[in-house]
Amino acid sequence: MSIYSLIIKNPVIDEFNLKYRPKSYWGPKDLKMHFGTTIKGEIRRQLVTSSVEKENIPAGVLQSELDDNVKKHQGSIHPSMMGGEYLPDFETTEIEIARVILKSVTMDVYSIRAIKNNGFINYRVVDEYETTYILKPIKSVHPLSFKEIIQLLDTARREDGEGGKGGLIDSARDYFYSEGMTAKEVYDFGTAKSEFYPELTRWYDEINKEWLKQVLIMEKEDEEDDYIS
Repeated sequence: MSIYSLIIKNPVIDEFNLKYRPKSYWGPKDLKMHFGTTIKGEIRRQLVTSSVEKENIPAGVLQSELDDNVKKHQGSIHPSMMGGEYLPDFETTEIEIARVILKSVTMDVYSIRAIKNNGFINYRVVDEYETTYILKPIKSVHPLSFKEIIQLLDTARREDGEGGKGGLIDSARDYFYSEGMTAKEVYDFGTAKSEFYPELTRWYDEINKEWLKQVLIMEKEDEEDDYIS
């Protein structure tokens, strides 16, 4: 079941402003937003954004890209500490506007990026495996609205056709569910975060819970049908 198909079923949809649109992706930023949109590693990004305004953090930790030896050391502590660290470098004027984080062993990350190009804002999704993604929209004149960033996340798909037709969040979850993991084990397998769309995480928390609710209802109905038959 696609997350995008559940949007109209979201019981708290009225609590979100789908028309919200950031004024700019490149305007003045505080430290939290600056490092939250430039640091690749997810665990490192969480650490920095939660404490950069309160504590002195070593300069090396604040860099977008870590030294290879440091990355290897992190990975030896736990594979999840590599999550996001091997994302491609940012192009000039490119910035991350959102990211999807999966609860995989290595905490895989999809980075949604925007770049200025001849009066337009171009978008791309990158991961740590050099995958090419088909996006909608691919460009815009103004920053995306809240509804548009959700559409991009929920309809993006791999160019090679692998992973099905689901979006960045639901495709992995649906795969593991189809492979035998329970709905409760996989319903929150993926979520999204953004410094520009503060409500994005809560949106997907609600959508993921709605997915779980609907799947459990269908499973119960299937059990009852099997019992009757």
